[in-house]
Amino acid sequence: MAHVSADRLFRRSKTTMLPRHFRDTDDALRRPDSPNSSRRMSFFPLLKEDDTTLLKKIRANVSEGMSNVRQFFSKIRRKGGCCLNDPKCPDTLTGSVARWTALIFLWALLWLSFNFALGPGFLYPDSDRDLFHSQVVHPKIPSEEFLLTQIGPHSGSLMDQDWLPILRNKSIAKVEAYRSGLSFKFSVLFESGHRAMAKPLEPFNFFSIARSAINWTPTIGHMSRTDVAYQGWAELAGYALDRAMGFYLKPPLTSRVVSSKLAFSHSDDLLSRWYRSLPETDVAVSVVPWIEGMHSRPPTAEQMAVLVGMRGLDKTSPLKDLISISDALVFDFLMDDHDRKHNFNWMASKENTLLHWDSGMSFRHGPVGDLKCLEILCGPDSWLQSINAPTSPRSPDCSRIIRFSSRTIDFLRQHGPLAEADQQLSALWMNELQKEPLHPVFQFGTFLINPGDFFFERKVRFKTRFFLSGLMTRVDRLLRWVDECALTHGSDNVLLPLPSPLS
Repeated sequence: MAHVSADRLFRRSKTTMLPRHFRDTDDALRRPDSPNSSRRMSFFPLLKEDDTTLLKKIRANVSEGMSNVRQFFSKIRRKGGCCLNDPKCPDTLTGSVARWTALIFLWALLWLSFNFALGPGFLYPDSDRDLFHSQVVHPKIPSEEFLLTQIGPHSGSLMDQDWLPILRNKSIAKVEAYRSGLSFKFSVLFESGHRAMAKPLEPFNFFSIARSAINWTPTIGHMSRTDVAYQGWAELAGYALDRAMGFYLKPPLTSRVVSSKLAFSHSDDLLSRWYRSLPETDVAVSVVPWIEGMHSRPPTAEQMAVLVGMRGLDKTSPLKDLISISDALVFDFLMDDHDRKHNFNWMASKENTLLHWDSGMSFRHGPVGDLKCLEILCGPDSWLQSINAPTSPRSPDCSRIIRFSSRTIDFLRQHGPLAEADQQLSALWMNELQKEPLHPVFQFGTFLINPGDFFFERKVRFKTRFFLSGLMTRVDRLLRWVDECALTHGSDNVLLPLPSPLS
């Protein structure tokens, strides 16, 4: 076993470990001006630099421990037949097995003793234990809570101005577990009393290997989202597109980092205790206000019949409701989000405004998508089953909607592929993404290429420019479908005018 001095161990831990969310996957997106870009992680983050006495004691303990490990393996080498660095004694298979078995056993023993017996006192002296647990054990709990009560176009940018500074900068007083749905999430209470929901942007792994981003090509093969329980980065991308298109049908949403000690304080299970026992690092999360009065409001069969052209326009289906349903399906198509096929993902606000809720499963088929993604325009499964009643109602030729908001289609034409580069929707989208503290957020997304193929499956990330070009590809596909509908049914039957203020 190679000898590693305590000085080398300390020097290595302080110089080679960066916060995980700053391991940028695209060289063009590195942010040297970021306030956190120069921060380094340390195995001893709470030790003061001038505390040389304590540092020397810990170094001595580490050196003694390494010496004991070397003696342990020396005995294994003599008794197990494993000859390390001894040319007179050939290495044997029995010795190799004994060596690795002992190594694994020793590692497990040290780790279990650290978690369940020694605790944080193994790394931190008694005088620092209160500081170590200060954010978790002694938070400043507010006496009153605040929720987001109004959301929609009528609130406009006011809700962003009220909530974004709080979500980004306020101190967190309490973290609570919240188990609902597929994604990993937890409830957050700020010291100001504002309640929010936080979703990690990627799996927590202290020793993760940063993957460099690759280029997307048409021949790259079948792909799908991976790490689907970590949906925060896709939510941020959906929020930016909602603001870029002027919908304001998503609640305020932003990114920030929280301490790993605090992020996993919501539970006392084995995994959370293990995460908390690791050296402190940053966990990148998305944060959204807790919304009051939300409820499910899927489209009715009558409304879908009008949108797909089975029925004509009449007063039984208000124009405002038809436009909101059509806009929701168009937004999902632009985000490649197939998750609104379930009725429970059609959510409305307290004022009964249909929201563009939950974009966490977007980019299902990678940054560009697939031609079959036009099936998103067919509506929820409950509607397709009511008219076809097959076992698998979704198919490439399912009945797509043929009626769209004139305002939305005019906007997409104005900012479509034929517009100037700085006026295209992708440029407007990127302008919104750059407002994020952890922009552009696509560096957190991971995909599986050739999933299920033992020899060719691999996990990758894609460069940001391919998400931007993929959006314009989907805009072009949508406009082509609208033109086809207008040619078949007439523009007057396809483009829905804006409702009057009294309607």
